[in-house]
Amino acid sequence: MSQKFIIISQVYPPDPAAVGQYFEDAAIELAKRGHEVVAYTADRDYDNPKIKYDSHSRHPNVRIVRVPFSSFGKRTMVHRLLGQISFLSQVLVRLLFCSRPDGVVLTTIPATTGVFFLVAQFFRRFRYLYWVMDINPDQAVALGAFGRNSLPAHMLSWVNGRLINGAQRVVCLDLDMTHRLGDPQHVTIIPPWPLEGDLEIVPIAENSFIAEHDLAGKFVFMYSGNHSLVHPLTTLLDGAEMMRHAGDCVFAFIGGGRGKAEVEARVVTRGGMNLAPKLLSLPYQPLERIKYSLSAADVQVVSFGDEMLGIVHPCKFYAALAIGQPILLIGSKDSALGKIVVEQGVGWCVAHGDTEGIARLLESIVVQPKNELSAMGNRAKKLAVQRYSRDRLCGEFCDVLEQAFSSSDTVN
Repeated sequence: MSQKFIIISQVYPPDPAAVGQYFEDAAIELAKRGHEVVAYTADRDYDNPKIKYDSHSRHPNVRIVRVPFSSFGKRTMVHRLLGQISFLSQVLVRLLFCSRPDGVVLTTIPATTGVFFLVAQFFRRFRYLYWVMDINPDQAVALGAFGRNSLPAHMLSWVNGRLINGAQRVVCLDLDMTHRLGDPQHVTIIPPWPLEGDLEIVPIAENSFIAEHDLAGKFVFMYSGNHSLVHPLTTLLDGAEMMRHAGDCVFAFIGGGRGKAEVEARVVTRGGMNLAPKLLSLPYQPLERIKYSLSAADVQVVSFGDEMLGIVHPCKFYAALAIGQPILLIGSKDSALGKIVVEQGVGWCVAHGDTEGIARLLESIVVQPKNELSAMGNRAKKLAVQRYSRDRLCGEFCDVLEQAFSSSDTVN
């Protein structure tokens, strides 16, 4: 039976932010199943508000509604909040007067989404699925944005609790998240699928990214994605500087975010002194160019902050699996990602703060036989295909959506 869904996301492709890409994947899959999907999103890029997007949709059953004045960039927290408030206020008005959908899908990004949605919920009593991609106020408290006993923390905790209790279904990303949410009975665990699940390795001779950035013959460690303060790169940067035998080694940092400043400061310092290994900092690549940038790497780096266990879940890990490259995880081996790396033999795991340990590890990786690195990459690719493919996980998510809103049951 055909259903109508409304999804709420401040970001949506061609904006490269991962959250929007997940929503588009789900929207297109639902549309292929015969459902109607309406996406409320911003009309400008979240990182660079000078970039304006049209309402072009990749599927006729997905209607994209782009809301104006919804992004003022990420320069300061004030700019972010102004964009969020403007976007969510306009979405609230639309929700109050729209024709009733079978279900609404909202997520935890940005954290203020729930506040505005509860206002709409007071008047309209929507049935909704709550997609928990991070948990606040826990994340904000861990970052020091405000205290655990502060008014914003209490307000966000109350909002989060109300949304969880009232949802038809809750979807979160790992078991640690469900524990932090209090193990609600109507929760389903679906890890984030690889956004580049159909990518192939582009041969060196055909890879313009390698030629453009002089990476031919270099051993490339790559960090690609959001440079978040909750997943620090300090240990990696310090370890790279301590390498005694760097050789033709390059550390490429691609993406944006508040943690980018530390990377760029190191790039300036080392570039001016012409030191090895070379550090390279680049912005987010267009979606159609990601396969070229990722293919330029020998090892993909993923950072998982120690204080973020059960609060967030880095999605770039699954892109690294899908591209079939070894993974260097900076974080706890007891985390969900650490267990995959160790148990499946797809890379290495090193703790935050272990600067000497990571320096030695980096040096050993550079000289590791190519066939051993290839074997790790092959295991990663096989794991991505068999257990974490986009088709499988996105399909499971859409199954949950259909089941949640095909029933007349309501969670109180």
